[in-house]
Amino acid sequence: MADNLPIEIQAEIIKHLPIKSLIRCTLLSKPFNAIIKSPSFITKHSVRYNQLHYLLARYETNMYHAFQQNYVPIIDNANFPQNKIPITVPDTVNRINAMLAFVLSSSHGLLCLYQSDNVDTKCFIWNPLIQRCIVIPIPNALHSVVVFGVCPNSCEIKLVKIRKYGNSATCNSVNWDVEVYTVSSGVWRTILSDKPRKSVDLTLNHVVINGITYFLAEDDSRNMFVTFDLTSEIIGELYLLDSLALLSGVLYLSTRMESLAVIDDHVEGEQQVCDVWILKPGVPNSTEIFFTFQTPKDSSDRVLGFRKNGDPILIRSAPSKGERFEVYNPSSEQFTDLDVFGNGNAMMVTTVHSLTETLLLIDQPNTILINDDDDEDDDEDDDDDAVENDGDNENNDADDDGNDDDDDATLPLIDMFQAN
Repeated sequence: MADNLPIEIQAEIIKHLPIKSLIRCTLLSKPFNAIIKSPSFITKHSVRYNQLHYLLARYETNMYHAFQQNYVPIIDNANFPQNKIPITVPDTVNRINAMLAFVLSSSHGLLCLYQSDNVDTKCFIWNPLIQRCIVIPIPNALHSVVVFGVCPNSCEIKLVKIRKYGNSATCNSVNWDVEVYTVSSGVWRTILSDKPRKSVDLTLNHVVINGITYFLAEDDSRNMFVTFDLTSEIIGELYLLDSLALLSGVLYLSTRMESLAVIDDHVEGEQQVCDVWILKPGVPNSTEIFFTFQTPKDSSDRVLGFRKNGDPILIRSAPSKGERFEVYNPSSEQFTDLDVFGNGNAMMVTTVHSLTETLLLIDQPNTILINDDDDEDDDEDDDDDAVENDGDNENNDADDDGNDDDDDATLPLIDMFQAN
């Protein structure tokens, strides 16, 4: 009977299926495979309002004098934090040098990791639920700020590189270059819109809210934000009230329930204090302190992010308990241990990101990395480029039974998300 339905109606029906079922559908037939991997279907599925939310905790362990990256997904629903399972990390992500990399930001269910040794710079864009990861080389990255985000309506994946050059001591000789990379085009292009003022200094610290990228900046010793609209590709500036502009502590950016959160770690007397400020984008003078947390003696605590309901997630460290992820309820002032650390000594390089399920990158082949220091006998393809795409196999999921194992490898993870 399905064969008698127009392809448009079939696409409208299956777009409501969870990711697990959609991945299986790509193996049923060529038409289903083509529908699900089409840009229009991916966009429609990614902008649904009933998407599953989950937290992805990232931490590093030192096992046998080697740093190991660990990722734990936790479904953010009424059973939180019970539904968590190990995740199968693609080889491309495992090859990231943990000593040279950090999470740049997350957007629309994708995580972007940034790795640079001041000679070679790459961004790893990863969809954890479908085990797709692509690697984008960043040319001329020295002295540049790189921004990652996804356009809210078109679901276009973009990287933005903003480079300031010239003599900072003489503002008249300072200039800006702004380039945009879109995954669909695969090329960098220069944009000619307004640039930040020459006196502004940017940082890599940024978040994406409703298609607007906010990254922390400073002008004449005052904190401010520089914004980049991912759709219109227009740069703007956001000035802050003195309560935030004059903060001198260590500042971090995060998002809380579609609002911008500024996390201020500072010292008051001999007490370590963390203030969380909330700003509602587009609402003038909406700055308010969400909560203030005083770190207990002999403890080192830092807010990493927020749950879907707005409760903050912290990394806490104490000599008697070691390091742990905990959720803090400001109303009850109670902590809940997420119990995500496995064996090994957890390092302080830890992050938590709130993500949603998405099909983004399902139409992209996984990037294969070949390290220069790999044993030449270990891989017959050592003569290939250092970065290449596994395109032939990934684009024929419906035709080649040999690909069934690759797709089914994602299913044990996604089975847990049926509880939503």
